[in-house]
Amino acid sequence: MPTAAPTRCQPIEPANIWSGAAGEPTKLRISMEAARVNAKLTQDEAAKILHVTKQTLVNWEKGRTEPKTSQAVKMAEVYGVPYDNIIFLPLKTN
Repeated sequence: MPTAAPTRCQPIEPANIWSGAAGEPTKLRISMEAARVNAKLTQDEAAKILHVTKQTLVNWEKGRTEPKTSQAVKMAEVYGVPYDNIIFLPLKTN
């Protein structure tokens, strides 16, 4: 039985998340990787736009290193999401 060829990650549909009692919207927070995928960018494309290497972008997405504030703000602009909605992973110690 043939297997399907791998495809590019599919965008994650945004959702409205409502808090319980007050009924006020809460922020939807997504990872750097999910924000990039939703922007329909590959790691290579995003790295080029952000003027970093692909390995630098991979390290940010994996929590090995973190971007400078100016880089994170640019990333949010490129990905089309508010800066404070992107989850920056804690740095890994290994």
